[in-house]
Amino acid sequence: MHDLIRRKATGTPDEFAKHLDVGKSVLMDELRELKKLGADIGYCRVRQSYYYQTEFVLKIGKLNAA
Repeated sequence: MHDLIRRKATGTPDEFAKHLDVGKSVLMDELRELKKLGADIGYCRVRQSYYYQTEFVLKIGKLNAA
């Protein structure tokens, strides 16, 4: 998901959901979660793709338990 957004290669919301093998509502939930993590995501109607409006680096790792 992150790589497709980064490359501006998601396609329409329906195409994006299909590519990820999820329903459109799940896709929208995931996009909301990315936004909560600080991703400034836009959608270009001309390119028909989601994109990051500002640079966003997604770091996935283990959280340290206290």
